[in-house]
Amino acid sequence: MGADIFIIILSLAVLGGIGYLMYKGIKQRTATKKFPVFLVASIVVAIFVGLPAVGMIFYSIDDMANPAPTVTVQTKKVKITGTNSTGILKGKTSPRISVKLYDVDEEATFKTVKSDKNGKFTVTGLEENSTYKVTAKNNGKKSEAVKVTVSDIPAAAYTKLTINNHNDTGDLTIESDSNNQVQVSGESNPGAKIKFEDADNDYSVAKSVVAGADGKWSVVLDGPAKKKKKEYSVVAKINNLVANEGTSIYVKNPNYSKPVKNEESTDNEAANVDNSGQQDVSDGKTATKKHKSWSVAGNTYTTNVDYYKITGSKVYTIADGTSILAVYVDYGNFSSKEQDPMTTSSLYIHAYQKTKTHDKDLTYGIPLDADGNVIEQQRNDNMSGSVLPKTEVQGVLFYQLENNATVKLEFSNQIFKTIGVKNIDLN
Repeated sequence: MGADIFIIILSLAVLGGIGYLMYKGIKQRTATKKFPVFLVASIVVAIFVGLPAVGMIFYSIDDMANPAPTVTVQTKKVKITGTNSTGILKGKTSPRISVKLYDVDEEATFKTVKSDKNGKFTVTGLEENSTYKVTAKNNGKKSEAVKVTVSDIPAAAYTKLTINNHNDTGDLTIESDSNNQVQVSGESNPGAKIKFEDADNDYSVAKSVVAGADGKWSVVLDGPAKKKKKEYSVVAKINNLVANEGTSIYVKNPNYSKPVKNEESTDNEAANVDNSGQQDVSDGKTATKKHKSWSVAGNTYTTNVDYYKITGSKVYTIADGTSILAVYVDYGNFSSKEQDPMTTSSLYIHAYQKTKTHDKDLTYGIPLDADGNVIEQQRNDNMSGSVLPKTEVQGVLFYQLENNATVKLEFSNQIFKTIGVKNIDLN
């Protein structure tokens, strides 16, 4: 308000000066009958200075009568607590005006609420690991934005899930006389539903079981038959708690013997492999968001702008003897802007392999054939340039291997916290 008063006083002083010039001009014209220099000067000044000064006076008066609102919040770092899966933001602004939360990650308005008669407002449902800008608007005037961040969902908000008798890579091994079946057991919240999704059948639900009153559950799953292994994605969910998803188990066949044909192939390869051993690449498809931002569900890792769905893998040995793991993905950009797949993968997807002394972070390596050409050239090209909005392409991620141990892919969120793991067995 002080600035507005100063502008009004200054503008009135300017108008007073213009009025004095006009008075002098009229007096000069009357007394001397000569060309009215002061009068002409005062008219010019009135047009170019006086009119803006009048406008500034009206603007300042309006600004004092209807000031732009201000907005304050209880905290700029909202913490999700207890068994809640979303955050709550409380704040204060002018009475009975609109307050808008803009989702910075999604680049869209998240929610608009109205303050009460005391100017207080509450916004519920804030998503984990999100960033919002809070503004208040009244009579066409908007407040300065306040930036608010939201924490992770606490562990207590997730459905409990433990699986018995599996090793550190999530593998279960069936016995030779098990009739191609394995019994899987574990614990969860009493009454929770545990689903087993078949990775070989587009992650459809193969079996489901409900945990007993003591939280224990048990289910019999089909094994891989003549294949080397069979993968299941496990999801546990109970009302009022967040689903526990992203855990995979592998039922392994101890009697598996590698076929003589296609010795270079692995069970991780997708079905559409051409005669050269490289996967076919189809034209671009429409990309749609199927999972929440910054999540891992089954074989799909989703960020706030894109997703990577793992469809298979293969190990290439190049001329110098180096082994390169190719991880095949369907990459989708569901945002409204072009995205660079390699930017996300280099920041948030990391591959690790255990050596004798370390859990080695694998470097990115590109396999070349005998003629020096990049293997999986089309897929590699798809990942090297910007992908158009709402577009899905088939791509590949390459990692230089240290040995034949299981490769662990780790997926992180925007604050680089691991949110999911995918293990790739090379043997």
